[in-house]
Amino acid sequence: MFIRTKKIKKFEYAYKVKNKWTKNGTRQKIVGYLGRIHKPEKTRDVSFDDFTKKKNISKTSFREIIDYLIKWELHKHGFNENNGKFKQKKLVLDVKDGITSRKRDVVLGINEGFLCSETIKKILNFKPEDDEEDTGFKLANVFVDAGVKIPNNVFIILFERKFKSF
Repeated sequence: MFIRTKKIKKFEYAYKVKNKWTKNGTRQKIVGYLGRIHKPEKTRDVSFDDFTKKKNISKTSFREIIDYLIKWELHKHGFNENNGKFKQKKLVLDVKDGITSRKRDVVLGINEGFLCSETIKKILNFKPEDDEEDTGFKLANVFVDAGVKIPNNVFIILFERKFKSF
């Protein structure tokens, strides 16, 4: 599955698309609507260590590290956190219930990917395979698809957690 964008009038929208191979070639089907795309500019250049205030990441859980990474990306793109909600101009995001704004699904086009509820679920539900190298590539691809740039040392910690739990 992948994400396709469509421009309708002056706005872009994201859809989840599924490939199906037939004898005549590939066929694509829209499986679901993901939300309107917002593309915030990167306004801050903060390292992950500075953002987490030098917390010992190696002792935190997989889910907590993912939360830190998402909050770090939002912070770098100009969002300010207030009571668990992230605000930037008129856009208010609630990350706990997925990426929503005013109870509508929202997709953030950041870095080279799309950060939305669907891509966060893909990260959290990632299942490692038998091959260590293939698992590393797939885990990295999941983060790129979500638009989350992950520092090398944090990626190694996450990879070890996922692969050892397998």
